[in-house]
Amino acid sequence: LLEGAYLEIDPGDGESVEPGHHFVGLEEPPATKASVPGLRLTLVAEDAGSLSTGSPNYYRGFEVGRVERRVLDLENRRIRFDAFIDEKYAGLVRQGTCFWNTSGIDVTAGADGFKLSTPSFQAMLSGGASFAVPKGGVSGPPIQDGAVFELYRDEGSARSSIFKPDHRILLFFDQSVRGLSPGAPVEFRGIPLGRVVEISFKHSPFGDSRVPVVVEIDSQTLGKAVEDIQEPASALAECVRRGLRAKLSTGSLLTGALYIDLDFVPGADSAELTRIGDYDVVPTESSGLALLQD
Repeated sequence: LLEGAYLEIDPGDGESVEPGHHFVGLEEPPATKASVPGLRLTLVAEDAGSLSTGSPNYYRGFEVGRVERRVLDLENRRIRFDAFIDEKYAGLVRQGTCFWNTSGIDVTAGADGFKLSTPSFQAMLSGGASFAVPKGGVSGPPIQDGAVFELYRDEGSARSSIFKPDHRILLFFDQSVRGLSPGAPVEFRGIPLGRVVEISFKHSPFGDSRVPVVVEIDSQTLGKAVEDIQEPASALAECVRRGLRAKLSTGSLLTGALYIDLDFVPGADSAELTRIGDYDVVPTESSGLALLQD
């Protein structure tokens, strides 16, 4: 308004035999000059949310950088962000680090009840992205310029990303699974063991009216939790012989959300681990209201 339009130049640091005479101008000025030392990353997300150019990057609530650019990747149908981390904080970003969106207020209702997450006031207004190595994750060596990270929609999704299941099993329930949704936890005596992947009748044999549920679990964790099992590969089959059954349990009376509880049932009928297609089938037991009705 006061000085009028002008062209701004950011000097390069590369060596050239001959000086250049033709340059391609940027449509938008970079938020951070190329001469400023720091770490430059690319974040990829399914949804941009309120994260935009100039939004801060946080580490444990402390601002350590900013988003420089937001671009819609038409080929992959995803949003790409160019992020900058100040030089003195660049060592905080390592292999195993997860980024997540902290824009706005996040309210979720699941098997753990209601959860309310509120970021800082600045992040609520301008958006923001946080990063850290999730609890239970492994912090690797520092990364270099140009690294690409997935930008998760919230902190919970970032924490779930470090879970690496090694086995998928199929469960058949002869009761309603209303309240059970993909992502619901699978637990063994209160210990997180896996999560629900899919609920679909496409996994049912012809004429079977039971509801099929596909879950993924960490069989090694199950093998460590049970005594006298030496081979983790055969842990699931041995547990089924000893009475391991899957039940639907209520995680929260407020939300009505269900989760799958794996536990040993005293006096359970003899059963073996069977297989349908690519999945091992673990026997199930009725629970909750269905058991009371019976």
